[in-house]
Amino acid sequence: MPARALALLLVAVGLYAAGDAWWHMPLGTPGMPGPGMLPLALGLLVAFLAAASLLQRAPAPAVGFVRRRATAVAALLVLYPLLLPRAGFALTTALVLFLLGRAIAPVPPARLALFALASAAGAVILFRRLLAVPLPSGPWGF
Repeated sequence: MPARALALLLVAVGLYAAGDAWWHMPLGTPGMPGPGMLPLALGLLVAFLAAASLLQRAPAPAVGFVRRRATAVAALLVLYPLLLPRAGFALTTALVLFLLGRAIAPVPPARLALFALASAAGAVILFRRLLAVPLPSGPWGF
């Protein structure tokens, strides 16, 4: 997809997300934000950054290795929410972090696996245990 078309799409998606949060979710106050505050802020941020990218000169087209890395990252970002309900939060997060690391930088696999497992474990401790956020559990219970 050409860069300008993608930027226009992101402006539209950002504005839609912000509008949806504005109309359908309580925003709360700055001191006590509601569930709509974050989607509103992120939607406006995405729309603003995408609009700002429209003012930039067209970048040089990505070639070979860079394009493959970008495609791998995009595919993993699409795959992550699809795997969450089936494989669970911990396993999906560890797997996607490992594969993202492999796609982005040449890091030894053992080091990357340790990072992915530690990050997933830290996220589970933070969200499930400390913040009591219900996270999807896979067929193995984690």
